[in-house]
Amino acid sequence: MSIVKIDVLPDPAKPGGGHAIIRLRGVALLPPGATFRIDPIDEALNDNHADGWPHGDHHPLETRQTADGIEMRVGPSIVDAPLLEPGTPVTISVPDGEVSGDIVWPDIPLSNALLQAPVLMT
Repeated sequence: MSIVKIDVLPDPAKPGGGHAIIRLRGVALLPPGATFRIDPIDEALNDNHADGWPHGDHHPLETRQTADGIEMRVGPSIVDAPLLEPGTPVTISVPDGEVSGDIVWPDIPLSNALLQAPVLMT
């Protein structure tokens, strides 16, 4: 598996939060239908039964080729995962593309629905 530089940034097309762009720098092509994984580097979070972590293979909402590399748009199922907190070291991999890279998960805005305070009725 090749190591690539990966950037993760808020999706500018979704100002309401809950969406991000995962950019695989220098990657020109991925097989159709390629999935990605986000695995914690910290073994304490690497329990496949832990609730709140986006375990397993995920399909991007959209994949597009740019001058910088392949961009995968991801949604709330990833961004809003409770254990995927800003500052968490992770490995992002695309097994079908045979690429991976380590990053520290950035501070991506959560979905607006998660940020609203509950309304208490009295």
